[in-house]
Amino acid sequence: MKDASMHVSALYTYPLKSGAPFPLSEAYSDHMGLPLDRHWMIATPEGRFITGREYPQLVTIRLTFIDKHIQLQAPDMPILSLTLDELSQPADATVWGQTFGANTGSQKANDWTSQFLGIDCILYYIGSATQRFREERIPLSFADGYPLLLAGESSLTDLNNRLEKPVSMLQFRPNIVIAGAPAFEEDFWASIRIGEVELTIRKPCERCVFTTVDPQSGIKSADNEPLVTLSSYRNLPDWGICFGQNLEVTKPGLIKVGDEVDILDWQF
Repeated sequence: MKDASMHVSALYTYPLKSGAPFPLSEAYSDHMGLPLDRHWMIATPEGRFITGREYPQLVTIRLTFIDKHIQLQAPDMPILSLTLDELSQPADATVWGQTFGANTGSQKANDWTSQFLGIDCILYYIGSATQRFREERIPLSFADGYPLLLAGESSLTDLNNRLEKPVSMLQFRPNIVIAGAPAFEEDFWASIRIGEVELTIRKPCERCVFTTVDPQSGIKSADNEPLVTLSSYRNLPDWGICFGQNLEVTKPGLIKVGDEVDILDWQF
C-alpha cells in the first residue's frame, strides 16, 4: 500500500546520548541505524549511563565529529576538541542493566563533562563495530533499546491540540518523522519501506519524564507536560504511556527527507 502524501518530513541523528540533535537531509541507514546515532555517551565512573532524565542540561551539549576529530560545545563552557584515538581504552559500559564493551580514555573529556554536569563522569564511544546486541542479534549503539525511533507529525498535532502550550517534536527525540499519515496510525504498521530502507516496527516507545525537557534550554516543564496529558489518552495496555514506534532495520539503504512511505504490512 502506498500513499503519495505520506512521506519523511525530517531525519535526526543524536551523536551524544541525550545530547543535541543534528538534522539530516539524507543518510545511509545500516542495521545499527542512522550515522553516528548515540555513538557517544556520558556515564558514571562505574560505566552506568547518564541521561537527560536525571540531568536535563545534557540536551544542550552538541557533539560534532569530522575526520576523526570530536568537538564538544555547551552553554558557558569552552569548546573542547579531541581525536577519536583519545577514546581507545576498552572499558565496560552499562545501559538499562546490559553491560558490554566500549571505549573511553580521554581525561580532558571526562573533566569537561564533569565540570558541566557537576558530577564525576566519563565520556564513552562505541562506534559501528559495536559489541552490544539485543537478544534478536540487532546491533545497538548506546540507544535505549532499538536502532531507530519513528514519530508522526499528525500524532504530535493531536497531542498539541490537547495542550495549553504546544511542544516540539524534538522533545520526543525521533530519528524519522513522518508527515501525511493520520494521527497514531503508526501504531498499526508492522513493516514499512522508506527509500531503499525496509523497517520492521518492533514496539511502541514508552515515554518518561525526558519528554518534559525543553530541547533548547534543557529545562524541565514545571507542570510535567506533555507527559501528564499524554498519559490521559496514550496509556496503552502492556506498553505504558507511548508516543512513536521503535524500529529494526531489516534492509539497509539510503533514506532521504521527502521519501514516500510504503506500508508493507499491518498489525491487526
